[in-house]
Amino acid sequence: MRNWFVKHEKIISIVIVALFVVGIVWWSIAAYISSQPTGSGTSVSRENAVAVLTKDSTELSYPYWVMSDELDKAYQSQSQQYYQYYGQEIDPVFDSLSFKISIIDDLMDQKIARYYAEQNKLLPSKKDTEKELNKQVDDYLNQLKENKTNWDQIIQYYGSEKQVRDILVNSIKDSIEIKLVVDRITEKVVSVTKDEAIDYITKNFDQLKTQYEEVKAQHILVTDEATANKIKADILSGAMSFDDAAAKFSIDTSNATSSGELGWFKHGTMVQEFEDASFAATVNELIGPVKSQFGSHLIKVEDKKVFSTPEDVLKYPDIYSQIETTLKQDKFKTWFEAYKADQKFGKVYVDKAIGLAARLNSSVEDKAALEELLNDLSIDVIDSTGKALPDAKSELMAIFANTSNALSLIYDTNANDATAYITLVSSVDKKIVALGIEKINEKITELTEKISKDTSNFTLTTEKLKYDDAKKYIELKEKYETMNLTDPNVLAQYKKENETKSASITAQRAEVLKELFLQYPSSSRVVSEYYQVNPNDNQVKIQYTRIQLNQLKGYISYIGQENLMSYFSKQINDMLRNVATVVGSTDSSVGTKLSALDLGLEIADTLGDKNLKIGYLEQIKAIDPNYITDIDKVIQDTKNATEVIS
Repeated sequence: MRNWFVKHEKIISIVIVALFVVGIVWWSIAAYISSQPTGSGTSVSRENAVAVLTKDSTELSYPYWVMSDELDKAYQSQSQQYYQYYGQEIDPVFDSLSFKISIIDDLMDQKIARYYAEQNKLLPSKKDTEKELNKQVDDYLNQLKENKTNWDQIIQYYGSEKQVRDILVNSIKDSIEIKLVVDRITEKVVSVTKDEAIDYITKNFDQLKTQYEEVKAQHILVTDEATANKIKADILSGAMSFDDAAAKFSIDTSNATSSGELGWFKHGTMVQEFEDASFAATVNELIGPVKSQFGSHLIKVEDKKVFSTPEDVLKYPDIYSQIETTLKQDKFKTWFEAYKADQKFGKVYVDKAIGLAARLNSSVEDKAALEELLNDLSIDVIDSTGKALPDAKSELMAIFANTSNALSLIYDTNANDATAYITLVSSVDKKIVALGIEKINEKITELTEKISKDTSNFTLTTEKLKYDDAKKYIELKEKYETMNLTDPNVLAQYKKENETKSASITAQRAEVLKELFLQYPSSSRVVSEYYQVNPNDNQVKIQYTRIQLNQLKGYISYIGQENLMSYFSKQINDMLRNVATVVGSTDSSVGTKLSALDLGLEIADTLGDKNLKIGYLEQIKAIDPNYITDIDKVIQDTKNATEVIS
């Protein structure tokens, strides 16, 4: 069937099929996390909470807290989903706190919704919750059973339908109450009129056609047009039925014996020629031959859902219902944000690290706030000499590293702007400056357009640079006048102060990253961050190169081993250079050099380069002949393999 011409197909591992279908709370990232404590033994006390919901700056009592075990459960669940979707784990040092803050935000939204429901007597009963749970599980099971092959595999893996049901129950039971809460609030505060729906459909008509239009069709696929025409004539004359012709002649073995049935398909599913012909066809009319890359098709459209006007959508209740749901969701989100602001909901972070990370998130471009945050962090992260405290918590060091990086960028920008202004004062074209910012911008736009049409015209480029300088000069002049930095000596001092501050916190950041690297040498983020500030550290150079190699290996299945150098020559040369510099460094110990050469062997194997491998083996032999058992034989075997290939 579709294996001939489906362009994209998402393959979901059978092991996680049952978990992938449980994303039911549309407005929450935390699809099936609990809105109650998990029962793991954590007592209900404020000290065991990570965040507390506030209203009018007053803390609310439990259950309007996010408990530590509640967050842990949600984090574990969402981390698994992240891995399944992106194929990589959340970095435990640099990314976990931001991820937790995002989850806390979602949990807090759930609690605010629960607060509204409680105030308006909309909380569901246990009986209602149990009924909805069973309905949801039944629906999911029915969805899984629609694909008999997948269902049989699921039963084979899990053992029985009861086991699958239990998994679904455990996965979604905690989210059912909040789903009911959201549904009831939506019903109370949101409504969608038919006029609103039509207006939405009209404004998004092309997008909705692509999203919802579909055709139900059968087809017969043969290799050539002549054969297709003969089969078509036999069908039209009544000499043969479409079903019999599909079974006898169609080379699409996935559906030939089932009357060439393709089922319903939407735009973007089939190859373009097939799609265009199918959507244009009249129901029950035999059309074709339609030529595609797979051969010649005869097509019979059994049914179709297409819209010529926005009003046509109303003919299909199932589609209209989905659109109505989308509008309700959008309206609910708008109402919910307004409700939170109107009621002045907020949060207090009880967990210190999460609170500090949240402060960083809200002040990434606020110099004063960042300086205050860095000062607060310094107490727990660095000593009086700027070295990292050996017992500092890794999560606090990560926040320190991110905060100091954000601040150093601000300091560097300040220093660079001051340098630029000091230079421009004497070099800028005063006649251009006198034109004013509006005319300067017009001229820059004009020159940009001319350069795009004549990229080799150096005169135009030079002229544009003069106008760019004039614009920069005017902007900086206004900025420094506002800051009372018009005196050249004062501005020079301002520049020097920013350079000094940047250098100081960059040095502290390097020390903190060094300590983090010692603690987490397997963290790709830690390795990458530390490598950027200290690429001469041989240990981090090896680890960074290993990360690059692992990334490179991921492309082999797509482009082939033989094409790696063509596509990634710069990265590969960087890796080879790093290995060479570590081996040749007088600061490297024997163990470090051997580690680098081990990595070199792995690079050589990844590239399939026998000569490179021989070179690394001979270097290993020179350093430690006993490092690899029978190294002479290994070298000779590799040489023999090279000779056979050549």
